[in-house]
Amino acid sequence: MMLVVYLPVSAYANGLSCSTGIVVPCLLNGALIGRIFGLLVTDICGISPDDPYTEWIDPGAFALIGSAAFFSGVARITMALTVIITEISDDSNFILPIMISIVIAKWTADSTGNHPIYHALQGLKGLPVLASNPHTHAPLASFSAIQVATDKVITMPLEISVRKLAEILRTTKHNAYPCTMSSENGEIFVGLIRREHLIGLIQKEDAWYRKDNKAKARWHNISKYVTGKKLRGDQLAAQELLAFDRPEMLQNETENGMLIFKSVSGTNEKYFIDLKPYVDMSSHTVSEGFSLKATYVLFTSMGLRHLVIVDVFNRVRGIITRHNLLEENLNMCLHRGTMVHPAGMFEQLIRKSDKKCELNESQSPRVNPAEKFHEMVEQKRRDDEEEIDSSIRRMYQDD
Repeated sequence: MMLVVYLPVSAYANGLSCSTGIVVPCLLNGALIGRIFGLLVTDICGISPDDPYTEWIDPGAFALIGSAAFFSGVARITMALTVIITEISDDSNFILPIMISIVIAKWTADSTGNHPIYHALQGLKGLPVLASNPHTHAPLASFSAIQVATDKVITMPLEISVRKLAEILRTTKHNAYPCTMSSENGEIFVGLIRREHLIGLIQKEDAWYRKDNKAKARWHNISKYVTGKKLRGDQLAAQELLAFDRPEMLQNETENGMLIFKSVSGTNEKYFIDLKPYVDMSSHTVSEGFSLKATYVLFTSMGLRHLVIVDVFNRVRGIITRHNLLEENLNMCLHRGTMVHPAGMFEQLIRKSDKKCELNESQSPRVNPAEKFHEMVEQKRRDDEEEIDSSIRRMYQDD
């Protein structure tokens, strides 16, 4: 009677948002089923204290083995569960039957094609957990990464006004934003910057400056760090990023919303934030014709969170997150799209860009965007050091 009531109630409670537990209900349900089976074996074979062939029949032993098998089938745990149940029983003689029951239960559960309970709950909560192999029948190697990417990408320039940055953060909830810089080929990709870093920069008014008085803002930003030696801007930026990565250094979401709302006001439209020291320039990028199967392997093997899709000119064409590679999203995008081999797509992109390359070369010599960006960063670093030196000299002259 207890099994009839407890089994459906515990199965229903596993889907609730409150913390109801999974381990103890599974062990109890398995123990009840195992004890029922043990009682049936006892009734069939009988128990005689003088018969050495039936003395092993114990409903309690069947309950122990049943609890291990039930939990193994639900959670697909093998070795760790064997050790735990053996330690609970405090009898090493049960290790072999426990191990056999756990393996058989796991094989039986795997043959049904259902996910383990913890994986199923992750899917219900919407967590973007990727399996080692995608559960889709479409040949991923025949599709390209751009076919599942989000094409409406919000990018940021390296120097952005506080008002515009606050508006972007207020209206979107993305965890990272691609940063771009202007070049002869358009806005080319530079790197990614995380949302929490942007929120931290908005909260830190010392990072703001006005273009008409940038030197004064820069000196105000570093004056409290001056110790008699020249400080580089990228070193200060690294220290600030470490502070932004700590949740306790940031205010809660409500206060962030208030700060962002204040930043949208017209009084701050003349202030700017320089994102160059805070951009992650080591972020991964792939071309439009990159294989979708290789993209999936990149996410599962390297633990990526964002992957930017760029064209032959390094311009942003899309972005892929784990949500784009979930099973339901893959099936929807691949059934809606057409099968294009990555090599064929790459050849099409090259042919389309040939005319523009010839036009650019005829108008002006080609400039490497990466070299141009590094020259810009190096020039900015030298300018910052000169501003710091001049500010320190003025401070000593005033004294």
